[in-house]
Amino acid sequence: MSITSQPEQPSPHQPSPHQPLLDLRRREAYFSAHWPGATHLHWPSLPQRLNELPSRPADLQLVGDDPVALRQASELLQAKGYRIHAAFDWARLMTTDTPGLVKNSAESRRLWQPSHSVTEFVQMCEEALTPFDRSNAPSALDVGCGGGRDSVFLAAHGWSVTAVEQQQRVLTRARALEVHWAATLDTPPDPIDWRCDDVTRPVTGFWQKGYDAILAVRFLNRSLWPQMRQALRPGGYLLFETFVQGAEKHGGPKNPNHLLQPGELAQTFAEFRIITDKIAPLADGRPVNRFLAQKPTDPMN
Repeated sequence: MSITSQPEQPSPHQPSPHQPLLDLRRREAYFSAHWPGATHLHWPSLPQRLNELPSRPADLQLVGDDPVALRQASELLQAKGYRIHAAFDWARLMTTDTPGLVKNSAESRRLWQPSHSVTEFVQMCEEALTPFDRSNAPSALDVGCGGGRDSVFLAAHGWSVTAVEQQQRVLTRARALEVHWAATLDTPPDPIDWRCDDVTRPVTGFWQKGYDAILAVRFLNRSLWPQMRQALRPGGYLLFETFVQGAEKHGGPKNPNHLLQPGELAQTFAEFRIITDKIAPLADGRPVNRFLAQKPTDPMN
């Protein structure tokens, strides 16, 4: 690896260290040399890997060796709600007077983040007392897993995860995220059990299993609440991070069936030990209810 010192104040012709930098070049070119802190997302795969980007809105920078790819990627990302801070041609970047620090390695910065609630939950489980038998991996069901960020994060922290999503194209992106993230780890986690299925079907096999945690992030289907309660093991955790009334003022969802009422979860799961129940805004202003509760270990309580 050849490294030179990076200037304290980047010039306008260099990537800023304050915004994520997407490197759109081929894998071999990226491994040969890339800008420090860059994230490798080869342009042809970018439309299928949007779940690996930070949550919108966000400022991004691009670097590539194909002007057409740079333009098309910029147009795609702007259409998806991202702001393009700058786009750099790799050859020109390497001919600047202060080329900065260039790395020859396979490392790639992770831009995606799990939900705030799942991050806090994992931290709680690792730091506080939990009822889990650590000789076996605790089990989690991710209902309506979407792009798979929370599932992949849980698996990377030692959980045995079953993740359910009804749309096959979305599940394909989630599987790709698992593969790409596992490739960056020294010890890949156990594979996630991905299910393309309708979560509302009570006969579906995954509802028959007892879980240490069930999560529903940006997913709301009240008809599933009895099944979620039953599928949790005694002492297990129920986690929601779901839109509440007021989100319709910031773009949606607008259907009231997809919005929680204030205090609705606490009332519905009143027999649980409520650990967290608060309303907080996402980066785009939409309010969500962050809710974590523990099922009683004694069925009489």
